Amino acid sequence: MADKRTGWLAELKVGDEVCYYLRWGRDVRITRILAITPSGRIRTKGYNNTVVEFSHNGRNRDGIDGTSLHEVTDEVREQNHRQVVLARLEEWVNRRAWSTIPTEKLDALWVFVKDWSGG
Repeated sequence: MADKRTGWLAELKVGDEVCYYLRWGRDVRITRILAITPSGRIRTKGYNNTVVEFSHNGRNRDGIDGTSLHEVTDEVREQNHRQVVLARLEEWVNRRAWSTIPTEKLDALWVFVKDWSGG
């Protein structure tokens, strides 16, 4: 079967970076192409090392992880970086044993948060 990809998708090769937005459209995942089938299906790394397959036109074939492939732009990189930092901060906050942090450190953290948030 012949490769049916067109446009920028036709130029992709194994190892290239692409991105896809998760179904709710808020989170973007930047990943690399793992394989391209002879018909033009594109396989990328998904969540928890799963493989996500996109059709020759860049649409997700199984509907579980991504919706469609997109080119990685500076805006996409910034969005991805922001979501990674926010996730790390959330994880850090949730894992803290707040009762073990000295009061003066909590005060310093509160000053930062209060100044930043205008509160």
